[in-house]
Amino acid sequence: MKQSTRLVGKLFLVLAMLAAAGTARSSEDGLVKDMVHFDQAYIPVLAMTSDEKLVPARRALANLLPVWQSFKSRHYADTRGDAQWQSNLDEVGRHIDASEKIIRRGTNLKEAHEELEHIRFVLMQLRERHGIDYYIDHLTRFHEPMETIVLAARGKTEKSLTDNDLDVIRKNLPMAKKLWQQTSTTEFDAALFEFDKTQTANLRSLVEKEVMALRHLERVLQTDNKTEIIATAVSIKPNFAKIFKSFGHFAAGG
Repeated sequence: MKQSTRLVGKLFLVLAMLAAAGTARSSEDGLVKDMVHFDQAYIPVLAMTSDEKLVPARRALANLLPVWQSFKSRHYADTRGDAQWQSNLDEVGRHIDASEKIIRRGTNLKEAHEELEHIRFVLMQLRERHGIDYYIDHLTRFHEPMETIVLAARGKTEKSLTDNDLDVIRKNLPMAKKLWQQTSTTEFDAALFEFDKTQTANLRSLVEKEVMALRHLERVLQTDNKTEIIATAVSIKPNFAKIFKSFGHFAAGG
């Protein structure tokens, strides 16, 4: 009888542990899904302010604000034992508020873009602390060396491209290739990001095109053809931009 009671007790303990694990997974899944929905609303504002398109930026902002408030209300108190959790979300809120003021003012949208840029790094670092592998974070990590390469070449001519510019490109290309290799080999959860088969196929095609663009730049850097180096360095951004924007839900016409 006592043995039977002990077995029943162990069974209840196992079931309780499984239930707790299931609840934790459900909570984690809910958080990550809400992050996806946040990015779907956030990326259009980031893109429209970069392109300095005021009306689409205001329309995208109007969509982002309630999504952000919903995210914060659902997850602000659930700190997960992280002392930086609430301060990180507060920081996101400050950048959104600052960008909102600029967008409503209607001038210097690049300033709003710079405010919004900080958000993806804040949330990436939050996810890293909690071991959340999030596909968009791979794009964010790649962005810095990619953008450094592009800025070193953009607007330059064969005469104005300096040895220092070439050095910047050469120094940043290995890191860019490494980070993109990680992106290209990371499993993509199409269901999580709500991509259909066509969108997923397009994503994979663009990822491969970026692999080829980086390889082409590596080859061109071995030549003395500055004109081709400039064109090839600048060309590594368009595919990346299309990939990043594909995670946003843009309104028709913008």
